[in-house]
Amino acid sequence: MSAAAFSIRAAGPDDLLDAAALFERVANATMPWLPRETQDRAAFLAAAHDEIVWIAVADGAIVGLAALFAPQSFLHSLFVDGAWQGKGVGRALLETAAAAASGPLSLKVQERNDAARRFYAGLGFREGDRGTENGATWIRLTRAL
Repeated sequence: MSAAAFSIRAAGPDDLLDAAALFERVANATMPWLPRETQDRAAFLAAAHDEIVWIAVADGAIVGLAALFAPQSFLHSLFVDGAWQGKGVGRALLETAAAAASGPLSLKVQERNDAARRFYAGLGFREGDRGTENGATWIRLTRAL
């Protein structure tokens, strides 16, 4: 399957349960040190209520998602199915969210998530303040417009 074999669109209400399932699966696989209840379907759906959610779709299946809390230009979620990582899905979702943001995009990344930190650094994000939540350290990242 080529990298161009996916499309990005706004998630509709009928997409959110499948997006939540992808979130739960990928979040728990990539950040097993976090409490599972912070990475389950219910957590995603609760946050998505106040966010703009985009999905990447390939062959009728959701292979990635991004969720933006627009009032703060904060990228709350960016998750891509493991089989689709490295194929441009994450970048396309991130750029879609950045285009919708009203200011510089920011996000939090887990300190231990080296792959995500490399991904964001390669797209021009810079590390800022740090904090601790649920027993794990996060780093705020920002990127200028």
